[in-house]
Amino acid sequence: SMSGEMLLRQHFARVLLAGNINVNMDTTTNNNNKESDDSKRSSNSNNKRKFNGTYDGEEMYRACSAEVQRRRLCLSFECVTAVLGDHGDIPKRDYLILTAVADMNQECFFSTHDLVKFAQQWRLPHNDVWLFANRTSAEALFQFYDNSRETAFANDVVQALDEIASVSIKSMHPHVDFQGDILEGLVVRLVKHNHRQNDGDDDNILSRMRQLALNSREILSAIPPQVPPFPQSLQCQGSCNVGALCTDLREFSAKYGQRGIVGGSGLEEKEKELRRLIGTQRRVVRASRSETGKKAVRGTGMHDLDFPTMVKDLLSRHKSASLDGGHTFDAETIRIAQLVQSLELQNLPINFKCHEVSCGVDEDDDKTSEFICIIHVKADSVFPQYYRNKAASDMDLFRGFSIRINAKRHGNGRFSPSAPTIAREQAIDVTKSGEALMLKLKFLPYMVRTFGCRNGLSTLTKHGPEAFNEYVANLLRKWNISVAGSEKWMTFFRAWGEYAYPKIAKHKIHETAEITSGFYLTHLQKFSDMYSSNALKPVHDNGGENKFRGIVAIVGVDDSCHFVAESIASSLNSFFVRNVKKLTPEKVISARGVNGRGLVCACNLKDGPGKIRKLLPKHQEALCIVLLGCGNEELMQSTTAMNAKERKRIHGMLNSWKMTRVQRNVDIALTSIGSKEKHQQTSAYRDLLNELRNFSEGIPRPDNRSGALIFFPGIPGSGKSCLTKVIDSYISAKGGAAGADLSEEMTSTTADRSIEERIESLLSSKRNVIVRCSDAVTGKYWPLVREEKYEEPSTIYIADKNATSTVWDTIGSICTGSRSIAVPILPADPALKVTEIIGASDCVDLREESVMDVDLPQSTSSPKHIYPFSLHYLAVCMSRVLSRPPGTHVGRLDSGTKEACMIVVKFFGLYRHLSPDIFVEKMLGKVSNESIVTD
Repeated sequence: SMSGEMLLRQHFARVLLAGNINVNMDTTTNNNNKESDDSKRSSNSNNKRKFNGTYDGEEMYRACSAEVQRRRLCLSFECVTAVLGDHGDIPKRDYLILTAVADMNQECFFSTHDLVKFAQQWRLPHNDVWLFANRTSAEALFQFYDNSRETAFANDVVQALDEIASVSIKSMHPHVDFQGDILEGLVVRLVKHNHRQNDGDDDNILSRMRQLALNSREILSAIPPQVPPFPQSLQCQGSCNVGALCTDLREFSAKYGQRGIVGGSGLEEKEKELRRLIGTQRRVVRASRSETGKKAVRGTGMHDLDFPTMVKDLLSRHKSASLDGGHTFDAETIRIAQLVQSLELQNLPINFKCHEVSCGVDEDDDKTSEFICIIHVKADSVFPQYYRNKAASDMDLFRGFSIRINAKRHGNGRFSPSAPTIAREQAIDVTKSGEALMLKLKFLPYMVRTFGCRNGLSTLTKHGPEAFNEYVANLLRKWNISVAGSEKWMTFFRAWGEYAYPKIAKHKIHETAEITSGFYLTHLQKFSDMYSSNALKPVHDNGGENKFRGIVAIVGVDDSCHFVAESIASSLNSFFVRNVKKLTPEKVISARGVNGRGLVCACNLKDGPGKIRKLLPKHQEALCIVLLGCGNEELMQSTTAMNAKERKRIHGMLNSWKMTRVQRNVDIALTSIGSKEKHQQTSAYRDLLNELRNFSEGIPRPDNRSGALIFFPGIPGSGKSCLTKVIDSYISAKGGAAGADLSEEMTSTTADRSIEERIESLLSSKRNVIVRCSDAVTGKYWPLVREEKYEEPSTIYIADKNATSTVWDTIGSICTGSRSIAVPILPADPALKVTEIIGASDCVDLREESVMDVDLPQSTSSPKHIYPFSLHYLAVCMSRVLSRPPGTHVGRLDSGTKEACMIVVKFFGLYRHLSPDIFVEKMLGKVSNESIVTD
C-alpha cells in the first residue's frame, strides 16, 4: 500500500538519523551456503557499503529495493497504523514489521534464521524471536501459555519468554513501545531435528541464532525506541524536503475525515495526495470476478482489469504457441496462471485487487502497463479445498499472494497479456519446504476486543444487547475459558453492549459514523476507563422486569416508515427487522425469549400481512400493528401517481392489514411524526412510544425461571428411550409438572455430580417437563428444541436423541439463550472406560515423523485409536438394537435393518481420539452455563 511504502521510507530515514549507517549487505543468492566462517567474513567485508548520511533518507531505501529485486525476493510486512481500521488496540506508533521473505527463484520462504539475518543486514524491523532448544524449555513455554492466556499482556509475555527460552532475539520495534500492552499472540514453529546426521549442524544453528541475538541487542542499542519517527525529528523539520519522509501519517489522514470512514468524500483527494507525496502514478484497478469488465475505474475512463479472462487467454496462447513451435511463456508464468485458473474453476471465495504501478502520462492504445495483483483469500476453508485438488507440480497458495503482471492496454480500456519473452529454463524443487507452522497461540485480552467487542458489533446492530450477550457467551465457551474468567468478561461484555448499542442505533438512524467495526477502539477505550472507575451504571440481569416484550409491525405505504420503525426499536432497546420478508419465527421466539427485548419490524403495505398472520397461533397476545400514514387523506396523496389497478391493490392490502386479528391496532398520521431529523421531538412520536410501552405491560409475563436441558451423549441402544418413556409416563400421570419424587429419580442417574444441587432445585419447584423423541420429529430436531426451549425457558426439557460432539456447541447455545442448565446423562463407570484399538487406517511412518533422538522399531507403523466407551458397552448396545423386533422402532433401527450393527459402530466411531476424561471435559466445556442461578 502507499501508506506502507511511506512508513518504510521513513523507517530507513530514522535508521540513518540514529547514525547507524554501516550496513552489512550479504548479496549471496544461496541462503543455504555452508562456506566457512572465515570466507564469510571476507565476503561480507567486501560487501560493506557506507551511506553518506544525508537526510534525504532515500539511499538506503533504494539500495535495499535494488537488492530485493536483484535476488527476486518478496518481502511481506504487516502495516500497523491507527488510520487503516481498528483491530486489537490503537498502536502507539505507526510502523511496519517484516513477517516473511519469499525467495521466488527457489519458491520457498526464508527460515526464521535467514529472515532475521536479512532483516538485521538491512535494519528492517522484525518480531521478537525465541528459540526453545530442548524439551524442558518447550514444555515451559506451553505451561506459561496455559497459565497466563486469559490475563497476560505484552510486557508479561516478553519477560517470561526471555527467562525460559534458550535464545532471545529482540525486535528493534519492541511491542510495548510501538504497539502497546495488548498482545495478539505467539506463532510457534516446529523445527525438526534429524538425528541421523550427527554433523554438529544443530549446534551450528544454535550458535548462529545466539549471534543474531547479540546483534539484535546491538541494533536496539544503536536505534532505541527513544529515537523519534522521522517526521518528528529536528533534522526532518529543518532540512528535509521529501514529502514521503516529512509527512506524519496520522496528521495527514486527519485532514481527510474521521479514521474508519471508508468511501468518504475525501478518499479520492487523499489517494491523489498520497501518490504525489511518494512520487508514483500508482492507482487501484478492481479485478473482482463479480464486477470484472463492467465498471470504469473512478476518474480514469479505464475499465476493470479482467484478470481471470486474461489468465485464460494467456494459457490459450501458450498452448497454441507450444503446438505451432512459437514463443511460449516461461514455466513460472504458466504455473501462476494455472493457480489462478484453478481458484476460478473451483469457485473458491477469493478476490483480486490490482495496483497499476507503471502508468505513463499519455494514453496510447498500445501502451503496456505493469500491475501488482494481490490474491485475497476470504476464508480459511479455501486452503484445504485448494490443496485437495493440487498436483505435486502446482504452485502453493498463501495469504497475500502477490503477482506482477505485464499487460497491454487497448483503446477500449481493456487489457490483454503482453507478448511472451523467451522462456526461462528453471529447475524448481517443488518438494522444498521451510519450517512448518505449528500453532498460533492467542491471548484473551486481544480476543475479547477483536472477536468479542468488534466482531460482535454486527450481532449487536441487528439483534440488540441480549443477542450480543449470547454471542460472546458462546465464544467464551468455545475458547474453554475458566468459570472465573467467563464471569469476569461476561460482566464486561454486558456493560459494553448496553454502552455501544445506542451509539450504533444513532449511527443507523442519523447516518453518522459514531461507532463501526472499523472505528470502535476510541469508544472502547473511553468505555474501559469508565468501566474501571465504576462510572457506568451496573448492568443487572433482572429477568426482564422492565423489558419491552411485544412484537410490533410498523406498516407504511412505502419505505418511508423505516426510519420511524428503526427509531422506535432503538428507543425500546428492541430487535429490529428491516423487512417483513426477513421476519422468521426463530427471530420472534428469540425476541420473546428470556434474553429477548421484543421486536420491531418495518413493513411495506404492499407485502401484505401474511408473515404476521403466521405468528398468530403462538404470539397473538404480543402482536401489535401500527398503520403509519394509512389514513384516507394521506393514502390518497401517496397513491396519486398510481393507476387505478395499483390503487385498488393498495386499498385491498390495507383492508387485509386491518382485518388481521392482533392484540392491538394503532393508526397514526405520518405527517404528525415529522421529519427524519426531528421526529423524536414530536409529541406524536412520544405518545406512540408510551402506548407501545403500556401495551407491553399488559402482555402476560412468561415463566423466565432457569430451566434444564437433559441430553444423552451416547450411542444407539444405550437405553435412553427406555428411560424417557418411563419419565414421560410418570409426568403424564402427575399432570405435566416435575416434583420432588422425580427429583430423586433423575439425580440418581446424573453423571455430573457438581451440579446436583442445582438440578435438585430445578426439579423440586414444579416446572413443566417436555420429553421430545427425535425419531418422532419429521423436521430438523435441534432447531425444534431451540424453539420450544426459548418459548418456555423454565421447562425441564429431555432431548431423546444421541447427542454426539458435533451438537455440543448447539446445546450450549440453546442453554445460554434460555438461561438453562445442560445436564448430560452418561453410562456408569464400567461402560465409560478407555478402549485402545490398533488401527490400519491413517497410517504414517512414525520413524520419519519422530523428532526424538531414538531409533524406533519397524513395527510402529500403525496408530492407536482411542475411544471413551468399552467394547463391552458397544456389544450391549448392539445386542439391544438387534433385540428389537422388525418394524417396531420409530427410526427403523431394529433387527429388520441389515446394517443396524454398523450404524451403532459408526456412532461409536464418532468419539474417536477421546479418552473418558477428555470426553467429559470437552463436553462440559462446550455445554456448561455456570452463570445461571436457579430459582
